[in-house]
Amino acid sequence: MSALDIGVTRVEKDGKTEAMTTMGGIFQFKDNQALILTDLAEKGSDIDVTRAKEAKARAEARLGSHDVEIDNARAQIALAKAMARLKAALKD
Repeated sequence: MSALDIGVTRVEKDGKTEAMTTMGGIFQFKDNQALILTDLAEKGSDIDVTRAKEAKARAEARLGSHDVEIDNARAQIALAKAMARLKAALKD
């Protein structure tokens, strides 16, 4: 069992490979089966690339801002999610 970070997971089923985002969660391998428990997973083919690029740009702008009211941790998470979405969409 292992904790998952925000990232991309490759799923193989019936000879086909698909990239999916996993927004954290738990990975378990038991009895020759893999199980991922996550609050959110998205197929790469379902991701709106334009929207993900815009989210990435917004997060980068927030992180580059010197505004003390910016929640840096939240902006880092938003950036990681946007980058995972773009990576999954481009692998599909």
